[in-house]
Amino acid sequence: LAAVPLFALLPAEEVRLLARTARPLTLGPTERMVVQDQEGESLFVVAEGEVEVVLRRDDGEDLTVDTMGKGAVVGEMSLLTGQRRSATVRAIEGAVVYEIGARQYGPCLRRHPELLADLASLMATRLKERRARLDDLEPDRIAIIARIRSAFSLR
Repeated sequence: LAAVPLFALLPAEEVRLLARTARPLTLGPTERMVVQDQEGESLFVVAEGEVEVVLRRDDGEDLTVDTMGKGAVVGEMSLLTGQRRSATVRAIEGAVVYEIGARQYGPCLRRHPELLADLASLMATRLKERRARLDDLEPDRIAIIARIRSAFSLR
C-alpha cells in the first residue's frame, strides 16, 4: 500500500493499520466490485489480476475506458467525496483486491487533516486524466460508428 500515491501520503503506521484491516476479495471473471450510479463507501486496491473500468453511456452502450493492474486504486472518489460511483469496475479474468472502507480510512483522515489538500490534488489530477482519456476515446467511437454504418449501408 505504501507505494500507492493515495496511501503514500500517510505515515507508515497508518499504512500498516490499513493493510491489516483491509478486506481481501477474490473476484471471478467479469465479477463486479463497483457498479455505476450506486453509492460507495469503500475503495479497492488491485493486488492480483486486472480490472476494467466500464462506463455506461446515456444511450445504454458500455464503453471500456481503462484497464488497471496491480497497485491500481478504484472507487476512491466515492469513498472520499460521498458521490455515487461514476463507472462500473469488474475483473477481467479474475482478480484479488483489497477493500478499504470509510470505517478504516476515516480515522486516518481525522488524525491527519493536514493531508486533505494533498488528497484533493491527487483526486483532481486523476479526474483530469480520466476526462482526457474519455475525450481521446470519443473520436474513435464516432469514427467506428460511421464505418459500421457505411459497411452496412445504414443511415
